[in-house]
Amino acid sequence: SAGMMSLPRTQHAMTVLADGRVLIVGGNNGTAPVASTDIFDPVAGTASAGPSLSVARFGHSATTLLNGQVVVIGGNNGMRIRRRWMLRPRN
Repeated sequence: SAGMMSLPRTQHAMTVLADGRVLIVGGNNGTAPVASTDIFDPVAGTASAGPSLSVARFGHSATTLLNGQVVVIGGNNGMRIRRRWMLRPRN
């Protein structure tokens, strides 16, 4: 529904995309780490599913780079994650 994420999550990361939308990345759904992302549009007040992470994770960081790409680094899923994940957002 409008404004609702695809699932409840804690220990997620968020970053503002170049177009003003907000990427909500990974986290924990209360029982396990998740690999899903959501994109929130504050102008429309809606959220939609985004691309999946390559590895489920929580406790990580997400940063929008100057070129508009997003890098997700670190986190945990029972083991410390050393791989990064890159997103090239589309409109």
